Amino acid sequence: MILVEYWRSITKRKWSILGLVLLVALIATLVVFSMQPQFRSTTTIMIEQSKAKVVSIEEVYNSMGGNREYYQTQVEIIKSRELSRKVIERLKLNEHPDYDPRQKNNSGAKAWLPMNWFKSNEPLSEEQVLRSVMRSFTEDLQVQPVRNSQLVQISFTSPDKELAAKVTNTLADVYIENDLEAKVKMTQKASAWLTSQMGELRTKLEGSERSLQDYRERERIVDAKGVALSGAAKALEEASSGLVAARAKRAEAESLYNQVQAARQGKAGSLDSIPAVLRHPTVQKTKEIEAEAEKKLADASKRYGPEHPRMLQANAELTAARDNSRRQIEIVAAGVAKEYEVARSNEQAIAGALGQE
Repeated sequence: MILVEYWRSITKRKWSILGLVLLVALIATLVVFSMQPQFRSTTTIMIEQSKAKVVSIEEVYNSMGGNREYYQTQVEIIKSRELSRKVIERLKLNEHPDYDPRQKNNSGAKAWLPMNWFKSNEPLSEEQVLRSVMRSFTEDLQVQPVRNSQLVQISFTSPDKELAAKVTNTLADVYIENDLEAKVKMTQKASAWLTSQMGELRTKLEGSERSLQDYRERERIVDAKGVALSGAAKALEEASSGLVAARAKRAEAESLYNQVQAARQGKAGSLDSIPAVLRHPTVQKTKEIEAEAEKKLADASKRYGPEHPRMLQANAELTAARDNSRRQIEIVAAGVAKEYEVARSNEQAIAGALGQE
């Protein structure tokens, strides 16, 4: 009896129920047709904690804490809004149809989705556009450290395959540039500190020498070899030794920079023929992945035809591995110029502090 009552209620409202079902089906169809295929691009970079010293710079700037804290800090820097904003501005994502809210959901099936029925038509300010782009950018970005290594994987998902690759590469470039710019700024600050310290040391040294000379003349003492250096003289000697080391480091960086420039200009082989570039841990890792992809393709070619899905997948993996190797080599080569700039700034800072510019 109860079932009969239920059935009568259903048949009484059948058109309402049917209309609701059709509405849900229509919305589901619109959602499905509005969905786009998503592509993910991943770039791997290596984070190295610098061990280089400029005279006694560690006395001016304390080094970072443990390695784990340092790497986690670098990961957070990569994910920071500052670097994301630089990537957005460099690639002009605020004008890209997939990220510009002024161009999204305004046409096609998306315009009929319920989420877009009550949207305001008021023009957005540039700041509102940037906030919207930043929010979408952050959702599509993933920065993941590789466990038990110094590697960090930067991944980005987008309907545009080329854009996904551009974002990961650009973010890696921006991070490296940001890191090296920070080193240059630190060197400039250290230069000012060294200059003031060397000035004080010279004044102290000259005063000590005058006092010593007065004492010698008063006591009629003849100078002898092997007299211990004063604290000021010892500091100046250490600074001079630091200048020698800085010049050697600059010469080494300049030599590598010249090799990279020659390769870029086609005068001396290619970037992947430079030993220092190939020895970089990140490049070695990508080359290992490339070799594994080549082996996988060779094994697959023995069992499958060229159009078999396994062969197509192996070919795609090899292409991606080679592209990643080229990107990493370019990133390392770009870092060479910045490292040369840092080394040169270090040398100039110490030389300026010693008055040897």
